[in-house]
Amino acid sequence: MLIAPLQRVSIPANGFHWLIEVQIEAVSFFLVVDTGASRTTFDLNAIRNYFPHRNVQATDEKSASVGAVDLDSALCVFPELNFGSQVFCDAIIALLDLTHVRQAYEQLGLPEVLGVLGADLLVKGNASVDCSKNLIKWRKRK
Repeated sequence: MLIAPLQRVSIPANGFHWLIEVQIEAVSFFLVVDTGASRTTFDLNAIRNYFPHRNVQATDEKSASVGAVDLDSALCVFPELNFGSQVFCDAIIALLDLTHVRQAYEQLGLPEVLGVLGADLLVKGNASVDCSKNLIKWRKRK
């Protein structure tokens, strides 16, 4: 079993979100853990800024995000995504304009986020969230 810590951050109305650190090409970012999101999604503009060499492929599909609908989407393959010792190779990640999400975190004085960790990678990694310990436990699939 592989374990990655979660950072619990407070949001208005007595709520909270969990953030998880991901390392991409030796650069660390935070993602919001979102078990209700079907796909892991990164901010398109941030990816173009941090990784201009990455091949971003536009799609004809429209996507939705919290607070926004009918968003243009793209895909990008990342050779490695590292969540502590859990590594996903050749991960195909959806890219959307998540400026509204990133700005909301900034306005709340929270850590900068790159996007969301969705159910696709959580299922692929056979993950479970340990709420009492603020951890994600990844179980290797056989």
